[in-house]
Amino acid sequence: MKMRINSIVDMAQAILAERVGSAARLVDATAGNGKDTLFLAQNSPPHATVWSLDIQPEALCKSRRLAEENGVANKVRFILDSHANLASYLDWADVVMFNLGYCPGGDRTVFTKPDSTVAAIKAAAELLTPQGLLSIVAYPGTEAGFCEHAAVQDLVSHLPRPDFFVWCWQAVNAVNTTNPAVSSPILYIVFRTGRSKDKGDKETKQ
Repeated sequence: MKMRINSIVDMAQAILAERVGSAARLVDATAGNGKDTLFLAQNSPPHATVWSLDIQPEALCKSRRLAEENGVANKVRFILDSHANLASYLDWADVVMFNLGYCPGGDRTVFTKPDSTVAAIKAAAELLTPQGLLSIVAYPGTEAGFCEHAAVQDLVSHLPRPDFFVWCWQAVNAVNTTNPAVSSPILYIVFRTGRSKDKGDKETKQ
């Protein structure tokens, strides 16, 4: 599929697109406005299932509405819960996406936190099937985002090889003219290698 890359989120989707096309179980761990949920639902096989999680009812309503408007809501399980509880809903996944921070256009006082984010990423990494992919977009340009990114970076940099490979992308020529010290968003891609992993399933809680 052809994609226009204008943001770090576009980059994440472009990298994941091929794997999404053959995935059976996919997760948007931070539903927000539902754009990653829509991407996963639209570009995965007809039989695939997408889990879309958020702690904000308004975010899930937006995600559901967007999926319904695009005719893919039947593929999505919308879950009102913290992504830290991801493992309560499924035992394996082929693709997992995180877009940290706050929901664009939503309540900026509600944002992802280091402790729950780290717990969620740990769970997601363990859920990944062989050849599975995990994407994490972090925003170190704010005080809260800086602390969260530091925790994420520490976690992913210590994922054990050869079970996992981790890559990092960041726009190096994107300068904040107001504050040059502010860092641009960062994308991490975690790839799980081909070692065997049992597939099971836990009943989804709606």
